[in-house]
Amino acid sequence: MNTNSPYITGALTLTAYQIEPLVTWSLTGFKAPMPPVVPGIVSSLLVMVVHAVGNIVVARTSKP
Repeated sequence: MNTNSPYITGALTLTAYQIEPLVTWSLTGFKAPMPPVVPGIVSSLLVMVVHAVGNIVVARTSKP
């Protein structure tokens, strides 16, 4: 594995069991009540994006 990649974002793991309620809710057109796991999934994805962007910035600004 390339440990110098800016896309290594740490220990974020989402399983199909965690994502399934979000997918089912979205397939209903968001008309059903929001499952309680959705805020956690969205928060995890936001943290992953921020971490990935930070890694990209550090990789581009560091000296080779």
